[in-house]
Amino acid sequence: LAAIWHTVDSSPPLYELRRTAWQVRPGRRSARFPLRVAFTPEAPRYFHGAYQLCERLNIEVTAAPQADVLIHWRNATEWGDPPPDLDGRAINARVHDISKRHVNDLHGRVCGYDLEPEPDATEFVAKSDRNATHDGRVVARRSGEAGVVTQRLIDNRLDAHLVTDFRVVVFDGRIVLCAVRYRPVTNRFLGQGFSLLAVLAHPDACFSPPEQAQLAAMCEAVGADWAELDVLRDRGSGRLYVVDVNPTPGAPIPSLSQEEA
Repeated sequence: LAAIWHTVDSSPPLYELRRTAWQVRPGRRSARFPLRVAFTPEAPRYFHGAYQLCERLNIEVTAAPQADVLIHWRNATEWGDPPPDLDGRAINARVHDISKRHVNDLHGRVCGYDLEPEPDATEFVAKSDRNATHDGRVVARRSGEAGVVTQRLIDNRLDAHLVTDFRVVVFDGRIVLCAVRYRPVTNRFLGQGFSLLAVLAHPDACFSPPEQAQLAAMCEAVGADWAELDVLRDRGSGRLYVVDVNPTPGAPIPSLSQEEA
């Protein structure tokens, strides 16, 4: 049933129905945005940023041959070979692997340090290697489970009860959206609905110019022209750690105020 709904939920007829419903609301855009967009080999769902941008800007979603903009889109951790209809126009055409292991490996090359635990560490984070599982947990020893990665426990606490992280959206090498998220320590690894508060912030208020270049370089290393990053700052060292690079961003960022969302 879930697989059937996933297919229906991302289908062009349902997108058109939602787009029309959005446009007829008072004050919404009525004229078509002069752009046609295609997604391949899959289509985004209603909670994805790409879907909502097309819906709210009144953009036509069409087949690849008729599109002005082509977006490589897969709901997967390993994207594999690009589909035959993908060409040089495509956004995210070079993405092929967003697993935690691959991102950690790229982190070491780009930043000069990675998420490997210190040799004398007594606490670790164990999490699935797959995307969007939100199953991280603090453990006392390295995990030997298949499909599970063990990373350093980054101290992103504000105090004994709260942790903070950054949700950063990068497009074409530039940070276009940045939010600071606050959540209880007990919910630090849970999904996006478990934040107490999220506040939009200017990138310059959160990251130095070299750090912003570092985040853009992580996207470039993954092959992502458009991606959402989960970023943590270690309280002791002050270093940034990119723990996730997601080329299929959701929207809006959870726990924003109604005005900011």
